Amino acid sequence: RFPFTLKGNSGFIDMTVYERIYYEVMKRLPLRSVNGFDQVFYLTLLQHDEQKTAMRPLVDAIKNLGKRNQFDDLRIATSLVQQIPYGKIKNYKERRFYPYEVLYNQCGVCEDKSILLAFLLRELGYGVVLLEFETEQHMAVGIKVPEEFSYKKTGYAFVETTKPNIISDCHCEYVNTGKLSSAPSIIPVSDGKIFDGVTEEFHDAKEWNDILSRGKVLDQYHFSRFQYLVN
Repeated sequence: RFPFTLKGNSGFIDMTVYERIYYEVMKRLPLRSVNGFDQVFYLTLLQHDEQKTAMRPLVDAIKNLGKRNQFDDLRIATSLVQQIPYGKIKNYKERRFYPYEVLYNQCGVCEDKSILLAFLLRELGYGVVLLEFETEQHMAVGIKVPEEFSYKKTGYAFVETTKPNIISDCHCEYVNTGKLSSAPSIIPVSDGKIFDGVTEEFHDAKEWNDILSRGKVLDQYHFSRFQYLVN
């Protein structure tokens, strides 16, 4: 059961995952030892016919839940991945993991969860990239948006996947790293639809960071806006 939040409303998607795919298929595929970032390697994690077939019910469920309003499928997919617990899967030091494995284990680190979200957004038809911050050893997702709302004029909105965070908010603090300061390498995944609805998230993120900058004591108006954005 995978929970998500859409504009303050909580929901979930049930998905059956199969040991046969997890053990017999995913474990047989060659996975390199971890030694920095490898663009070609990360893209191979997105290419697997049986994985694509096995994850089709999840993609279809997201499409169905998001069909009422344009771009809600993207928002559901993003929230669903963000709410998967952050954690290292067994054998983390020796290998990296396919999106299906992240769903099976119901946990993952930044690379694992970013690749999962990139997979889902690609299957939903969006333009998506992986943002690789080699200096900080971090990975995030970029969603194709109008340039004025993009991260460092890349043409893509920044999406943190390790925890619930507003799309386009790039001011996260990371353990032992602080804020991201390096220019990311961009790993293209798919050239699809533009997320034109990002203006809502963009302005929410701007207001959110303005509120945080005001310190721990807020007036009534800003506290009510804080609660609204948290929900």
